[in-house]
Amino acid sequence: MNRYLRQLLITLLFICTTSQWGFTHTWQTDAHTEAALERYHQIHTRGGWPNIPSGPALRLGSRSERVLALRHRLRATGDLPPLGQLAQVGSETTDFDAEMVFDREVDRAVRQIQRRHGLHVDGIVGRKTLAALNVPVQHRIRQLRYALENEYLPQDLSDRYILVNIPDFTLRIMEHDREVWATRVVVGKRKRRTPMLRSTIDHLVFNPYWHVPSRIAQQEVLPRVVKNPHYLFEQQMEIVAPGGKVLDPSGIDWTGVDSHAFPYRIRQRPGAQNALGRVKFIFPRARSHLSG
Repeated sequence: MNRYLRQLLITLLFICTTSQWGFTHTWQTDAHTEAALERYHQIHTRGGWPNIPSGPALRLGSRSERVLALRHRLRATGDLPPLGQLAQVGSETTDFDAEMVFDREVDRAVRQIQRRHGLHVDGIVGRKTLAALNVPVQHRIRQLRYALENEYLPQDLSDRYILVNIPDFTLRIMEHDREVWATRVVVGKRKRRTPMLRSTIDHLVFNPYWHVPSRIAQQEVLPRVVKNPHYLFEQQMEIVAPGGKVLDPSGIDWTGVDSHAFPYRIRQRPGAQNALGRVKFIFPRARSHLSG
């Protein structure tokens, strides 16, 4: 468990005994969102950012005109320094030909984008990263406006609380409206959005099991098991019968499995591979959780 998680747990355990924790926004986060909205409006006024053509994955060492488009896209959002600042930051790109090379500066910028959007951080512009990069600036502006204008979340906060800013992919620990710790978070995708809510952290579960939701089991896990008999073992997953007994997957005829009528539950054992991490923060009466 890294030192940031230890710090988070100590704060949570202390605060849960003295006050209520809420999930909402404050004038400070409004200011951050307004600043981001202003930047995106400026980008839109300048014509937005370029669309990166589809093609093979781009990675460190790639050379292509698509890398040139990638650089323009990264500069539009400030993830890559403007051309005039390249010499100051020690970039490897000094001429037009070099601009078509995927160098370390581009690799760092791509990783930053991936962290911001909750993607796998590998520095490779594959299908998912390309899709995130090609989301139009108008869509990002709508997301930020929604975050500012939404009136669902209340304003009556305690002195200490956790704030999860969904569009910004960030979690902040706040004390007296001052940020004392922050980290990146992964939020739901378009098909499984993270809901907005306010709740109290009721208790913690250390080394939790992840009980795979039926939709994920049907659409993602079971098709992979059919293709790869070792998938469950590789992912540290178990098959659980209705009575709670753990079954041997080798005793199941996977070729005849109907994913929409699968009679068992799938869960992932605690450990380094667990999708929930080492700690699960439980909210009463809420169908969401934090984990890490």
